[in-house]
Amino acid sequence: GVLRVATSIGGFFNTTSKNYLFTIDISKNKILDSISDFGKPGETIQGIRFYKNIAYIVTFEKTDPLYTFDLINPNNIKYLGELEIPGYSILFHQIYDDRIISVGKNANENGLETGVLVQLFDCSNLNNVKLLDKLKYGKSWSTSTNAFKDQKKSFI
Repeated sequence: GVLRVATSIGGFFNTTSKNYLFTIDISKNKILDSISDFGKPGETIQGIRFYKNIAYIVTFEKTDPLYTFDLINPNNIKYLGELEIPGYSILFHQIYDDRIISVGKNANENGLETGVLVQLFDCSNLNNVKLLDKLKYGKSWSTSTNAFKDQKKSFI
């Protein structure tokens, strides 16, 4: 009965953009809790994964903060931690309770996209997620993958 929603208001390079995470009781059409104080000015949500009672959210402008939130109590969303790395993740897949693989875009220190990036994360400590490994493909902003177009078939 609880809907979980993450969204951004504003757009790329808009310093007034803001990111939100909501829990909503759908039977009462009532917001139970929300968080809006994550992401730096200009960063918008690029990827999200809800897994069990955890939300993994990625924002991006120049770097890729991967935020973790505890949703076990929908009336009290808890920020757990973040990991900041270059680029951004678009698609996440939980491969074990403590491992996530992502597909996204690599980027340089100025936020210029430089190819596709596949990353493996250790999520055993949600307060301190770690990047275990990554694979870069291509060197241009135009490098893409079918995973961006058909996310449902990407991890089957």
